[in-house]
Amino acid sequence: MSKKSKLSIIGIVTGIIAVLMLFVIPFVGIYFNSDFFNNKQDSIWYFILFLVLTATANITLEKSSRQQIDVDEARDIKLNKILKSK
Repeated sequence: MSKKSKLSIIGIVTGIIAVLMLFVIPFVGIYFNSDFFNNKQDSIWYFILFLVLTATANITLEKSSRQQIDVDEARDIKLNKILKSK
């Protein structure tokens, strides 16, 4: 697995977790563990974790899209396309 694909996977996973933390987890968490979401200190740690995950997703996805494909990766991609077509 190339470095570009590893960075893409890391970025996508952390991005999905960050989106879930923003839209899904607070609404579900209020019903199951309302003490955590009503506590100011716990909410600050939750927000810091959200910001770290968002930054990680942005940085890794930017690096993965900016990297140039080297000759070996281009050859592997072309070989995989040829082998999959048969």
